[in-house]
Amino acid sequence: MAKGRLEVVLSHPTGVGEILEGSIQSGSSIVFELRTTSVTLTSTAKQVTELHRRFELDGDTLRYDLAMAAVGQPLTHHLTAELHRSTE
Repeated sequence: MAKGRLEVVLSHPTGVGEILEGSIQSGSSIVFELRTTSVTLTSTAKQVTELHRRFELDGDTLRYDLAMAAVGQPLTHHLTAELHRSTE
């Protein structure tokens, strides 16, 4: 695999399996951009056809965005999260 590239395999308890590939960029923050190259489904899983994931680590803050194409809908923003490291 080339430097700055990333491959991820995810399996969900909902019957969805993802193979994603993407890039890692570092500067003032570290950014992972991932897109599905393949989605597999069990017979009971909802129809998911494409996913894009973005993670950004900036100091003690982790941001996450997910876009999904599923159940007949085109690729659409699905969720965002922001987590902060606790010192407790």
